[in-house]
Amino acid sequence: MTLLVGLRLAELAVLSALVWSGWYVVFLGSQRRVLPSLVWAQLLTMSQIVLSELVLGLIGWLRPMPVALCNLGIAAIVWLWFASHCWREAIRAQLKWFEILRKPQLNVFALIGLAAFLGLLVWSLLLAWYLPPREWDSLAFHLPIVATYFQNGAIAPIASPSVWVRYYPIDGELLQLWNVLFLHDDRIVEIAFVPAILAGLVSIYGLARELGASRSSSVLGAGVAAFANATLIEMTTSFNDALMMGLVAAGLYIQVSLLRRAWATDRAKFILGAMGVGAACGLCAGVKFNGAVYAAGLVAVFLYLAIRSRLPRIDVQARRLRLLLAPLGIIIVLGLALCAYPLVRNVLVAGNPLAPFEVHIGNLRLFEGQKEIADFVGWTTPPEVADMPLLLRLVTIWREPTGSVYDLSLSGLGGEWFAVGLPAGIVWLGIAMWRRKTLDVLLCLTLVAGAAATPAMWNPRYVMPLLIWGGVATALVLDSLTPKVGKGVSSLLVLLSLLTVFSAIPPYSTGPDDLIDIVGAIDSRDRSSPQLLNPSWGREAFRWIDTETKDNRAVIAYGKLVPFIYPLYGTDLRNRVIHVLSTDRDEWLATLAAQDVSIVIVNRETPPYSWTLAAGGFVEVVEDGAYVVFRRSR
Repeated sequence: MTLLVGLRLAELAVLSALVWSGWYVVFLGSQRRVLPSLVWAQLLTMSQIVLSELVLGLIGWLRPMPVALCNLGIAAIVWLWFASHCWREAIRAQLKWFEILRKPQLNVFALIGLAAFLGLLVWSLLLAWYLPPREWDSLAFHLPIVATYFQNGAIAPIASPSVWVRYYPIDGELLQLWNVLFLHDDRIVEIAFVPAILAGLVSIYGLARELGASRSSSVLGAGVAAFANATLIEMTTSFNDALMMGLVAAGLYIQVSLLRRAWATDRAKFILGAMGVGAACGLCAGVKFNGAVYAAGLVAVFLYLAIRSRLPRIDVQARRLRLLLAPLGIIIVLGLALCAYPLVRNVLVAGNPLAPFEVHIGNLRLFEGQKEIADFVGWTTPPEVADMPLLLRLVTIWREPTGSVYDLSLSGLGGEWFAVGLPAGIVWLGIAMWRRKTLDVLLCLTLVAGAAATPAMWNPRYVMPLLIWGGVATALVLDSLTPKVGKGVSSLLVLLSLLTVFSAIPPYSTGPDDLIDIVGAIDSRDRSSPQLLNPSWGREAFRWIDTETKDNRAVIAYGKLVPFIYPLYGTDLRNRVIHVLSTDRDEWLATLAAQDVSIVIVNRETPPYSWTLAAGGFVEVVEDGAYVVFRRSR
């Protein structure tokens, strides 16, 4: 690691710590509870990062210095205006928590699970540092959005041949951009979601504790989510499903920990809870379109807790309404600020907030689109289960102990979920309904309904918030079992978790030879995505571009049906990539000339191939399957 990289990492770490710690002191000093403070501070930190980048990007100031100064300014306000009044109380609460932590009262099963997860977390971070981005969605649209914003220094619609680059929500990409802005390469871009995922796991533990589970059972319950194959894999990729799980868990935990208690009549707790819920709702809807369903569930839980814990204590009906409107206003304003941009952009660009999907109710078409939800469901349904009934399809997917190498189509939730988490979830819901525990039922239904409303919900990684349900239920059910049966179930959980650790240690999509070559590389540019591309998807074409541009930056254009866009940028984002959405020969050639494009990659089966070939000025240099690379004549 060079000195320059070290200095940039230090800059990023210090800035992130200043932003996060201010929010942490505000919550801890006022509430004196460590775990909710950790989660709340993470939600507010992510919201600050997204909003600051969004505002600066829309005015064309999305550069390291303006972003750093903006966030330092906000951090200074938080510290001087809010945290300065409660830092002493925060220190006392933190020291008291350290005293409790010396005697965690965890049984041997919980300790083994916790140690295994921490070890695997360190291993995953090491792999993320040494290995380049390599998963389909990362290379196809998540990271191209990040790289385009980084190079343009602005946020604006991207006229890409890929509908996902054009229309996808961008909150996850803005969180990743934070790691790119200051480092100027992609070494840590794919661990941007790790803090949110960890906050989600803490929230699952905290939810279980709030509902009465013991410490050891709560740790084991959180392990149902922590050791899911999808969780372990997605901690070091741009997939945002585990991020969604973390956000939903955090939103539920914050409000349950604050508002369900008798002292929820404190106005400050209501405001802090509303800020956390608003942040979680906005981020959920801004990360994925289906996150709006979970956001609605979070608001429903908030309204229930508000009505149950606070409003009955207010005698005057009008005052009840006023007290409810203030936190609801915070949730709506903060939530919309975090998620409205992609909806507005899609309306302006395509006349459809949910583009590229066509939106209709029955035969009534509300918005024109380029894709049907049924098309998406077809793409994401594994061929092994395509013809199965829904119930058999779910059983077939969830019963497998290990995940698939490519896109987690099968077994993303792991053996712990199917063997323990799912049965426990059903038991918890049944008991809660029998005993009329409204909050428990509402929590279960929020998570189950969110999953049921998700297209292709049989694909495990799309419904990862179900792990919250299974994790909390596992903790509650474990404590209700006899000691002998409880030990047996705990042993099974640990065994399945260790099996997942064993299956997850080898890096996915990477062979041993590739791993040795990349880990041994000194120059960060040698750990590039083209090295790990599937050979059937144009590996040699992308490798040629990567090698050719290593010491000579280039302007590169690509055409339709070139799925992997991100490798064109280079691992240090040295190349400028031109997104050309064109169905006209003259427009295509005019764009190549106007942008001074020096390298073109196209699919032989698309019109841009023949346009470029016949235009003159470009020479065909590499052909790999359907992919052809042209270089401008010298």
